Amino acid sequence: MSLFGSRSQSITTKYLFWLIPTVAVSLFIFGLYIYYTARDNDLSYNAAMGRIITQQTNQALIRWIEEQRNIARTIANDPRIIKVLQNPTDSDSREAAQEYLNFLHKLYPHYENIPLAIKLPPDKEIALNVNGKAHTIHNGNFFMDTVEGKTIGKCDANISYIKQTFYENKPYYVSEVYPSILRGNPIFVVAAPIIQGSEILGSVIVAPRMDYFTKFFLEDSRIGETGYLSMIDDRGLMISHPDTSLILNEVTKDKVKDLFAKIKEGKVAFLEKFDGKLKSYVVAKFTSKDFHIRNDWYIVCATDYAEIVMDANQTLLKVVVCIAIIALFVGFMIYFLTRSVIKRPLMLLTDATNRVATGDLTETLELEATRNLDKGNEIGLMFHAVKSMTRNLRAQTTQIRLAVLMLNSLAAEIAQTAVQQEAVAMEHRNASVQVTSAVKEISATSSELSKTMQGIEGGFSETQTVADNGRASLTNMEKTMHQLGAATQLIKEKLAIIDEKSTLIGSVVTTITNVANQINLLSLNASIEAEKAGEYGRGFSVIARETRRLADQTAIATLEIEEMVREMRLSVSHGVSEMDKFAEEVIKGIMSVGSVSGQLSQIIARVQKLAPQFTMVNDGMSTQALGAQNISEAMVQWSEGAAKTSNSLGKLKSASEKLREAAKNLQLEISQFKL
Repeated sequence: MSLFGSRSQSITTKYLFWLIPTVAVSLFIFGLYIYYTARDNDLSYNAAMGRIITQQTNQALIRWIEEQRNIARTIANDPRIIKVLQNPTDSDSREAAQEYLNFLHKLYPHYENIPLAIKLPPDKEIALNVNGKAHTIHNGNFFMDTVEGKTIGKCDANISYIKQTFYENKPYYVSEVYPSILRGNPIFVVAAPIIQGSEILGSVIVAPRMDYFTKFFLEDSRIGETGYLSMIDDRGLMISHPDTSLILNEVTKDKVKDLFAKIKEGKVAFLEKFDGKLKSYVVAKFTSKDFHIRNDWYIVCATDYAEIVMDANQTLLKVVVCIAIIALFVGFMIYFLTRSVIKRPLMLLTDATNRVATGDLTETLELEATRNLDKGNEIGLMFHAVKSMTRNLRAQTTQIRLAVLMLNSLAAEIAQTAVQQEAVAMEHRNASVQVTSAVKEISATSSELSKTMQGIEGGFSETQTVADNGRASLTNMEKTMHQLGAATQLIKEKLAIIDEKSTLIGSVVTTITNVANQINLLSLNASIEAEKAGEYGRGFSVIARETRRLADQTAIATLEIEEMVREMRLSVSHGVSEMDKFAEEVIKGIMSVGSVSGQLSQIIARVQKLAPQFTMVNDGMSTQALGAQNISEAMVQWSEGAAKTSNSLGKLKSASEKLREAAKNLQLEISQFKL
C-alpha cells in the first residue's frame, strides 16, 4: 500500500494524509519566515548602506559646492578682476584679467566657462572688440569669458544668478542645472558679486559640469553590481545619472514621476519601479536652506531589488530542499512508527470489537497481546475500555435474559388470568340472563295476578280457584325470589373475584412496567457503552437500540393493559354497586312475596270476609308488578356491565398475547449473544 493510498483504508493512512502535509506546510511556513526575515534583513542592510553612501556623497557635494563658492569669491576679490570691471575697455586690464581667467580655466578643466558679467545703468552700454568681432555690452551681459569670446554679450540682468548677486545682495548664488549653450553639457553656475567698497561692479560666474561630479563622486559610489547614485532636483528632472541620456530629459521626467512623488512626500527609503525593474531607493536631500541655491537637489541611491534579495532567494531554495528532505524523512519515520505503535494494536482491538459486534461476548482480552499496551498510553486505555465494555455487556446480557424469562412467566400468568376472568365474566353474563328471565317471569306473574284480582270482583265463585292459583304462583314466585337472591349473592362473589383478579393484574402490570424500565435502562447503558466504543460498537448499538424499542413496545402494551384493568375495575365497581341495589330490591321483593303469601292465605280462609279488601290486594299487586319491572331494568344494565367486562377481558387477553410476542422477540435477540 502506498504512503498516500486510499484515505478510507486505515487510520494510519488518514493520519499520515493529514500529518505529512501539515508538517510540510509548517516547514514551508518556517521557510517563508526565514526567507522574509532574510529579505527584510537584506533590504535593511541595503537601506543602511544606501544611507551611508548618500550621506557621504551629500557631504562630498557640500564640500564641492563650498569649493566652487570659494573659488568664485576668490576670483571676485582678485584686484585684476576688480580693475577690469572698473575699466572694461582698458586693453591692459582686460589682458591681465583674461590671462588670470585662462589660468584658472586650465587649472579647473571641469568648468565649462568662467565668464564675467558687468553691472551697468539701464541706459548705458559699452562697445567692445573681442577677437576682431564688435560687441555691444548692456547691463548684466558677459564682457569677458574663457571660451574665446563665444559667450560675450550673452546673459542679462534678468537671469536668476545675475539678479540675485546684483540686486538681492546675495554673497553668492547657485543656479539650477541646465544645458550649456556651448556644448549642451549639463552645468550649473556659481555666481559671486564683485564688490569695490559698497558698490557691486558685476559678477564672476564659474560653471562646473555635472558630468564631472557624476564621474568623480557618483560613479565610484556603488552598492553591488546594479547599484548606482543619481541626482534629481525639485523640478523632477534628472540632473546627474550614470546614463547621461537621462539627464535633463523631459521623457525621463515622466518616467521618474512616481519616484519623484515619493521623494516629495519625504520618504527616504522605498521600493519603486523604473524602466520595468523594481528597485530599492534611498534618498538624501541637499537642501537650499544651507546654501543660496535655487533648487533642492536629492541624491538617490538605487539598487535592483532582484540583486538585494538574491541571497534570500538562494536561502529560500536551500530551505525548500531541506524542507522536502525533512518532510520525506519525517513522513517515513511517522509511517513506520504508526504501523508499530498504533496500527497493530488497533487491529487487535478491531478484531475483538468485531467479535463483540457479532454477538460473541466470550472474548477475553489480555493486556500482554501487544508490547505497547502495558505502558498506560491511549491504546492501552482503549484496550482496557474494550475489555471492560465486553465484561459489562456480558453481565447486562445475562440480566436481560433473566428479565426476559421473568417477562415470559408474567405474560403466561397474565394470559391465564385473562382466560379465568373471561370465564368468570361469561358466568356472570349467563347469570344475568337467568336473573333477567326470572324477573320477566315475576313481572308477568304480577301482571297476571293483578288481572286475576280484578276478575275476582266478576265472580265470587271463581275466587277460591283464583286464590289457589295465586297462592301457587306466590309459592313459585317466592322460590324464584330466593333463587334470585342466591344468584345475586353469587354475582357479588364473582364480582369480588374479578376485583381481586384486577388488583392482581395491576400488580403484574406494575411488575411488567418495572421490567420494561429496567430493560430500557440496560439498553441505554448498552448504547452508552457502544457509543464509547465508537465505530467498533456500532453493531452492538443496533442491538441495544432494538432492545430499547422492544422495551418501549412492552411499556406501551403495559400501559394499555393498565388502562383496560382500570376500566374493568370501574365496571366491576359499578356492577357491585348495582348488584347491592338489586339485592336490596330482591330482599324487599322476598319480603313483599312473604307478606302477600300470608295475606293470600288469610284471603282464602276468610274470602267472604275479605272481599272488600280485594281492591287493596289488586293495588298491592300493581305495585309488585312495577317493582319487578324496575328489577328487570336493573338486570339489563347489569348485563351490559358484564358484556363490557367481557370485552375488557378480551382486550387484556390480546395485550397479554402482544406481551408474550414482544418477550419472544426480545428472547430471540438476546439468544444471539454468546456468554
